[in-house]
Amino acid sequence: MARFLLTASTSPLAVAMAHHLVAEGHEIVALARAPERATELPTGVALLEVDLADPERVDAAELPDVDGIMHLAGILGHRADPVPYGWPEQPTVDRVWATNVLGPLRLVRRLLPRLPDGAAVSLISGSVHRRASLPDAAFRSTGLRASAQAATAKVAWTRALARRRPDLVATTFCPGRVAGNLHRGLPWPLSALGGLVGRGAAPGSSVAPWLASLLLGGHPSGTYVERGERRAPAAHTDDEGLQDAVWDRVASWAATEAS
Repeated sequence: MARFLLTASTSPLAVAMAHHLVAEGHEIVALARAPERATELPTGVALLEVDLADPERVDAAELPDVDGIMHLAGILGHRADPVPYGWPEQPTVDRVWATNVLGPLRLVRRLLPRLPDGAAVSLISGSVHRRASLPDAAFRSTGLRASAQAATAKVAWTRALARRRPDLVATTFCPGRVAGNLHRGLPWPLSALGGLVGRGAAPGSSVAPWLASLLLGGHPSGTYVERGERRAPAAHTDDEGLQDAVWDRVASWAATEAS
């Protein structure tokens, strides 16, 4: 039995993953911004209240030892949405960047020194990274552009982790269209379009088995997996300079440094 940390525990995909892993005999620690909404998780799952957009809560969270980490969600945005708690030195960083990149990667960096050899670090990204090159690591974009570029940033950061920590298995993945509610935060007509697209989405239960393989082994570190198949990520993520710039940008926000 292993213990895994899952973020976004109120999302349909995280709920499906938790049920799948518990059925396989594993232990789950689930993060949620609003634990009272995490009503569909299996009995016995440990819940931690953490808002990934709040650096103070990310730093203060009492994180247990785990055998692997999976970040399972992000947010979309159609306009600049300032982080309500304020991020020092970068007032232009919006909630999209905080929740999708800075918050989860800050959390992961806290756990890096405590992960055992072979532990998995797997971050949700998205095929949109292929159309969203990242000009630099300043993270100045807002709204939907920020959502797309955040996917690129996570691929770049994860590839930097794979280079720096060969003892870990660092992967990014795109689950494809999975039934969820991300589109509900968008304005009309994007919300309606998202709803139509979502009608053909796969249920989380059908995606969970191959996602579990990212935590349990079967892929080399640095892999990008799309809809269950290993694929080469976008060529612009091959740039080690960009990888290191994103790594350093995240590190400058991290309270606990890791190698």
